[in-house]
Amino acid sequence: MASSGDGLRSKGLLPAVGFGAAVYIVTGAISLSTLGMVGAGAGIGYGVGSWVLDKLRERNKSKLMDKIPPATRLALQRWQAFLAQRLPGRQPNPSEAEALFAEFSQVEPANAE
Repeated sequence: MASSGDGLRSKGLLPAVGFGAAVYIVTGAISLSTLGMVGAGAGIGYGVGSWVLDKLRERNKSKLMDKIPPATRLALQRWQAFLAQRLPGRQPNPSEAEALFAEFSQVEPANAE
């Protein structure tokens, strides 16, 4: 009689393991898809947030440039053009900037004031 009871238990165990495995796979798939959605949402949110921040910075920069008097704006544009001509593609270090500004003030004294 003990052998017939063991047979029933093993037959009942296989469907339980199979059902448990199915539940585990479904929950894992749901968890992975949820994780994927969270990752996609974070990526999209970061991208949109960066874009908005860039647009705000651009707008604020243009507002600040509008507040500068025209003569000062022109002098700044001349200085930037002078720097671009002398040092294309890079920023001067402090000693270079001082020497370049001394040269700029000799070439364009009205814009160096």
